[in-house]
Parts: sequence; C-alpha cells; structure tokens
Amino acid sequence: MCLFDQLLEHLEENRLRQQGGLPVERITVAREWEGRAHISEQYADLYEVAPHADILELLETDTSDYVAVIATQKGCSNSALLAEELVGYLLATYPQRFRLHEGTRVRELDLYEQTAELKTEHHTITAARVVLATNGFENFIIRNTTGTDIDTEFHHSVQGLIGYMAGYLAPGVSEPTAISYYSNTDIRSDDEMGDDYFYLTRRPYEHEGSTAWSLVCAGGPDQTLPSLALYSREDECKEGPREEIQDFLKKDYKRYPAEGTDYAFCWHGLMGYTPNLIRRVGVEPHNPVLLYNLGCNGVGLLPSIMGGARLARILSGEKLPASIFDPELSTESSA
Repeated sequence: MCLFDQLLEHLEENRLRQQGGLPVERITVAREWEGRAHISEQYADLYEVAPHADILELLETDTSDYVAVIATQKGCSNSALLAEELVGYLLATYPQRFRLHEGTRVRELDLYEQTAELKTEHHTITAARVVLATNGFENFIIRNTTGTDIDTEFHHSVQGLIGYMAGYLAPGVSEPTAISYYSNTDIRSDDEMGDDYFYLTRRPYEHEGSTAWSLVCAGGPDQTLPSLALYSREDECKEGPREEIQDFLKKDYKRYPAEGTDYAFCWHGLMGYTPNLIRRVGVEPHNPVLLYNLGCNGVGLLPSIMGGARLARILSGEKLPASIFDPELSTESSA
C-alpha cells in the first residue's frame, strides 16, 4: 500500500474483524515511515512494524512508495485447466446427470411456477431449476410468469466490467506467488467499483519442452461495460491496458524486466459486480425456480466454489440459515 487512506481503510476493516470475532489480517507497517506517527491509537494492536526493506522484499519491489503490506496465505492455480479437469471428471463419473453444452447462448428465460424454459437460437430447454452465474448476466430477457417482474431489477443489479491481463515468460523457476499492489496510479476510467490496484501471479511453466520457466500474469486496468452493450471475447486486447500493465511491471516489479523475459499474450474477460460488491448466492425471492451464484468479489475462484457449495445444499432441499449473500438481502441493501 502507498497511501495513508488505504492503510487506514484496512486497519478499520481489521478492527471490525476483531469486533466481530473474525481472524484479523496481518498488517505490517514500515518502521521508518513518518506517516506511522499519525495512525490512531485505536489501531495500535492491529498492526506490527518491521524494517522498510522487509516490506519491499515481501512485495518483490524496489519502489519505496510502498510502506505497508498485508501478508496472508494464498493459492495460485491454472483456473482454466482446473475447470477443464473438473468438467472431465463430472462427464466421466456422472454421465447420466451431467452434460456440458458450450456455446449454447440463452436469449430468453421464461420462469413458471415449477419449471423454466430456456430459449436458445435453435432449441428450447425445459428445466426444473436454473442457476445464473457471473458470466451469464447480460443481453437476455427474463420473464417471470408467476408474479413480479424481475428482468429490469436483475439486470440493473449487476454492473459489467471488462478486466485486462497480460502474461510474460521469465527464465528460471521461482516459487508461486500472488501479490496485489495498491498504488496511487489511476488505472480506471471510473473508480466506483473499488480501489485501483495492480496484481500479479507467478508459477512454474513449461515452454517449448522445458520446465525452466516462470509464467508471470499481471492485471489491473479495466473498463465499465455500458448497459445493454455487447461484449465480445474474440476482440483483440486493447493496446492501452497492455501498456499500462507493462509500465507497472517495469516500475514496481523488481524481477522484471529481467534478461530473457518476453511478453507472451494479453487477454480480457467480462466480470459482473453487484452495486454493494457482495456476491448474490441463493434463490431469487420472486421465483425460487431461479437461483444466483453471481458477482465477483475478491479472487473469483474461491467465492464461486463457496457459492456453488451453498447452492448444492439448497438444491438438495436443505434449509439454510439467512446469509449476507442471500439475494433478498443484497437487493435491500443496494436499493
């Protein structure tokens, strides 16, 4: 973290965690930093101090602007490969229960009292329940035939955001890591969705038959998808976001540019955020045939798994206690 206000925000979150009986984050502040004298005494037991050099070493940077760090255990996974492996397992283990139809775009969703009809370009599919995920929130129509219209409310409750990342191949094998950098750099056209930050992951990578490589993936720049606008995953990565990522790596990531490090590729993806940034997981209050596992918050992989587990319990008939993720709570808090 670079800015005083950023640190105060995380310290206040730590205070609320402590107050609620949750584990607090390990926050370390540079001993030499003059701004430390202005931190309120109410946060005195919620952070520790260490030499500035130790903080820069954890962040793998030489940029002295970074004066604080939050260190937690993280995982680094090839999420695309993981998803493919899971799909392969389900197809092999439950052939009568699981089917995958990629590229079957749903244009209309009609909800009835006990069933739903999903209309695609060539077929109509009848289902007992329907789950909408983060990448399925735009450019289709929902008709609730049993009561209150939910189409407008649903689509206005999710804001599309196009995120950009770039990958780099670096010689040598380094330990896997995941690091976020809260800086004072403006990398968004608007900041309504949260703090600006860059992030990177690093893991071993096989390239041209050799395993002596590391893959460094970095992201941060994003752009809001206007309402009703079409998103195309086939579009080329814009040059501006890619240059911003590369400039960040050259400035703040001390392992780059190392000799032999090469730009490999750039990609983008569509994310969906609720107005209050809290994921919606559960039954649509106006028609229980429809369920949600919707909204990016934090790293998307683990929250989506958490949401899937909760939905599986709901679909099996289990009665779960109220949760902050329940759609009706999210709707009320964002009104």
